[in-house]
Amino acid sequence: MSQHSFQAKDDKTINYYHWAPDAPKAIIQIAHGMGEHAGRYENLANDLGKHGYAVFANDHRGHGHTASSPEDVGYFDKGGHFWHDTQNDLMMMTAIARNAHPGLPLFMLGHSMGSFLTRDYITNGSLQLQGAILSGTAGDPGALGTIGRWMAGLISMIFGRGNRSEFLRKISFGKYAAAVKPMRTPADWLSRDEAVVNAYVADPRCGLTFTSGFWMDLLDGLKRISQASTYQNTPSQLPLYLFAGDKDPVGDYGKGVKEVHERYEKAGVKDLQLKLYPGARHETLNETNRDEVVNDLLQWLEHHV
Repeated sequence: MSQHSFQAKDDKTINYYHWAPDAPKAIIQIAHGMGEHAGRYENLANDLGKHGYAVFANDHRGHGHTASSPEDVGYFDKGGHFWHDTQNDLMMMTAIARNAHPGLPLFMLGHSMGSFLTRDYITNGSLQLQGAILSGTAGDPGALGTIGRWMAGLISMIFGRGNRSEFLRKISFGKYAAAVKPMRTPADWLSRDEAVVNAYVADPRCGLTFTSGFWMDLLDGLKRISQASTYQNTPSQLPLYLFAGDKDPVGDYGKGVKEVHERYEKAGVKDLQLKLYPGARHETLNETNRDEVVNDLLQWLEHHV
C-alpha cells in the first residue's frame, strides 16, 4: 500500500491509497461509506491484489485523512456541494488510476454511502467502466427521508451547519444499533465479527457524530439517486453486481437492496446480479463469512474481466 494525495478542482487536498500487484490485469476503484475511511479496505485490497487487481481508494471529504484532523471528520463547510464535489473527486481518482495502469479495465466498488455515490457516478455513460459493484446499498427512503431532511435543515438553521447533531445520529444509527440483541457496542450492526467492531470503535476517524449540514447533503443525494431518471440514465450494457447481508438495517434487511435491483431491471440493465447473505450485517466484506463474500466477488470480476 502507498498513500498519496491529489488536488481537487476546488484545490481541496484529497487523500488516497494505491495497492498495486506486480502485473495487474484490472483496476478496482473503491468508494467507502459514511463514518469510515479508505484505509479500512486494506484487507480487501490485499485479497484482490493476489488475483491481479490494482486498487485505488480515496478518503471522501469530511472523512479519513482528507479531513485535516479527527475533529474535522463529519464536517463539510460548503453547503449543498458535498455530492457534486465528491463526484468530481471520484472522477479525478478514476483518471489517476487509468494513468497509473493505462489500458486496463476499471470497476467501481461502492459500499453504503459509497454505493449511493456510485449509483450517481455510473449514470454518465462516457465513463466507460467495465462494471460497478454495490455493497450494502439502500432503497428509496421515501417519506422518512423527506422528514429527516427537513429535521436536518431545521437543526442547521437554528444551530448552524457545523452542529454535530446527536438527535440525527440517534434516529438513524441509533435504531440500527438497537435492532441487535444483545447489544455489545453501538456498532454491532456493522458485523458479527467482534474484532472488526472493536477496531471500528477504537478508530478515531470512525463512527463520529456527523454534522447536520452533512446530513442535509447526504439526504439530498439519496433523494437524487432514488429518482426514476437516475435508473433510466444508467447504461443498459453496464454490468452491475449488488450484494448485502439480509440482516443489514441500511438495506432494510434485504428489502431495499431488492428494490434497487428491481428498479435497475425495469430500467433495462441487462447484466444484473444480486446476492444476499443470510445472517450477515452491514459490512459483508468484514463479516464472519467474508471469505465467501470475497470469493463471490472475485468470481464475478473474473467473469467480467
